[in-house]
Amino acid sequence: MKPAGKLAYLELVTAAIILSFSGPFARWAALPSGAMSFVRTAIPSVILASWLLIVRRSPGKISWLLVTASLLNALRILMFFEGYRLTTVGNAVIVLYTWPAFALLFGSLILREAFTVRDLLLVLLAFAGMVIVYSGAEMKFSDRDFLGMTVMLGSSAIYALTLVMIRKADVDRLAATLWQNLAGAVIFLPAFIRALGQFPTMSWFWASVNGLGVGTVGFILVFSAFRNLPAAVVGHISYLEVVFALVWGAVFFSEPVTWRLIVGGGLIVISMIIRAELVRRQNRLPGN
Repeated sequence: MKPAGKLAYLELVTAAIILSFSGPFARWAALPSGAMSFVRTAIPSVILASWLLIVRRSPGKISWLLVTASLLNALRILMFFEGYRLTTVGNAVIVLYTWPAFALLFGSLILREAFTVRDLLLVLLAFAGMVIVYSGAEMKFSDRDFLGMTVMLGSSAIYALTLVMIRKADVDRLAATLWQNLAGAVIFLPAFIRALGQFPTMSWFWASVNGLGVGTVGFILVFSAFRNLPAAVVGHISYLEVVFALVWGAVFFSEPVTWRLIVGGGLIVISMIIRAELVRRQNRLPGN
């Protein structure tokens, strides 16, 4: 393997570790979801905008599709942190990783991509895993786990939808990331202002670490790895985030790793790994 390829693998594994801390950082910050969302989007916005100015690169054209995707992404981030606030790290990250199944569905509906029986079976396998994970919660909105997983499921679906919309808009990946973060920073600014002075310094510290680490460094590592590895390979390795998140939940918050998490999460991960492997073999890389 070429040195660039080895470095790309290292970047992806490092990114998976960093991204897997989304839940713990949110728990340690203990900020309202709106304030947490502002910090998460504002820091990457400042860094990405500064970099584009330094290299004299255009942030790209704005289209109605990009604006809509950016507004939806703001809602997605809010639901993301709310999901982590309401349920366990393990439940949240496993439900979150149903997004590739949603991406297949939205890709078929919006981009008219071929949707085969094999794709349908893989989607059903992923949703079977989700049902098993859900079976550990009471099916009523007064149950925090059920509500948290439902909110995270909505975040997962919106994330997949925005990915498909960005692809349809044919926008540069870096520019799209800037606009999506910028929209969130503007929308959540009032929530940030309301929260100022009401929470300890350590809460803002952990929120900032999340914005800088997960929102910026993690993204940069994944973006860099994309240059030297096929998207399907990136998809394979990204599922390490689920494993690491389960470990952090058990280690830092004494969350039980139940059979439902193992079996349900395993079905979700296996279904998407199979899908990524099929894409790799066919040399057909949707989403790029």
